[in-house]
Amino acid sequence: MKLKSLSLILLLLLFPHAGQTGSPDAAVGTWWEVQLFMTVSGSYRYYYNNDTIDGEYSFKIIATASIEQDNSGDYILYPAGEQISVINWRDRTANKEGDFKTTATDLAKTMSPSMQLNYVIKENRKLYFDFEVFLKAPVLDNAHPFKQFLLPRSALNQNIDRKNKYNKNVHKGSNAVQIAEKLFLKQAETVKTFNWQWQREKPDFFNSHSVVLELKIIKRSPSRE
Repeated sequence: MKLKSLSLILLLLLFPHAGQTGSPDAAVGTWWEVQLFMTVSGSYRYYYNNDTIDGEYSFKIIATASIEQDNSGDYILYPAGEQISVINWRDRTANKEGDFKTTATDLAKTMSPSMQLNYVIKENRKLYFDFEVFLKAPVLDNAHPFKQFLLPRSALNQNIDRKNKYNKNVHKGSNAVQIAEKLFLKQAETVKTFNWQWQREKPDFFNSHSVVLELKIIKRSPSRE
């Protein structure tokens, strides 16, 4: 028994990280503050009841969260909140002859976007963020064309139906929001920018937008608090 105890002590002295499953680079008590700064600009057009509705919009969202490692070395996401600035949201209606009304309707107070941070997943030593931006719009019946409207979301979003509709229509850039684990483990602050353009066109509905997203990860530890 004494021999086994002595062997265990020697093992721990020689290999201080033995038995730990998390990353050896993450100090005990370390966590990370996450900030996502998203700027969106887009347009849409659809046909309904012999009218054509043509709209343009732009807005900014700042979403915050924190992450920490669990005992397996994976990460847990804790969403904190968001700040939304609707810069512009206007549309206009044309009759069946194609004549648009002279004054556009300001929908900035009606169309309220929101970002939902779902989770993070570690794959191939990279951390991927899953999120979806959705619209708090007035309730519409299922036959209304605007039900097809989509806003930015990450490549990993698990809403399968909308995921397929969204990802296959990213025409430029990438919506896979990810960052190498070694970067934010070592650095006090890590920043990475993503850009993509998305467009979906059907005979009765058109929807497109461009996205600039800045991901910032700030290391927090007991020594830095």
